[in-house]
Amino acid sequence: QTQIGDSTYTSLTAPQNLSIATGQGANSDTFYISGSWDSVTNNNGYEAVLRNPNTTTSTASADSSTNYVVFDNLSSVGSYSLSVKSVGDSSTNNKYLDSEFSTVTSFILYDEIEEFSKSFTNLITFK
Repeated sequence: QTQIGDSTYTSLTAPQNLSIATGQGANSDTFYISGSWDSVTNNNGYEAVLRNPNTTTSTASADSSTNYVVFDNLSSVGSYSLSVKSVGDSSTNNKYLDSEFSTVTSFILYDEIEEFSKSFTNLITFK
């Protein structure tokens, strides 16, 4: 915390307990990655960056009362890295500065969900 004139500057804490989950995407042959984290006091929203295996990035934002994001219709297998930071607010005398990013990485191996059509009951014998 730093005082300059009438203004107090405080750096927000980075989001804690960042985790990711995956599931079937909205389009066929795709998946989604969602990220969630604990709320940060005095935030003015959140900024999320997803780094894909092909080195591209996607960004999303969440408002101050939402502590999750979803990136949908992904299809690349490999290492994904999700980074999230708390966004500050400098509109008052108590100025809150953006936090550092929190990051979690996961290797995603995607396999299309197919209907199981084989019976296992022919392998069971009753005595």
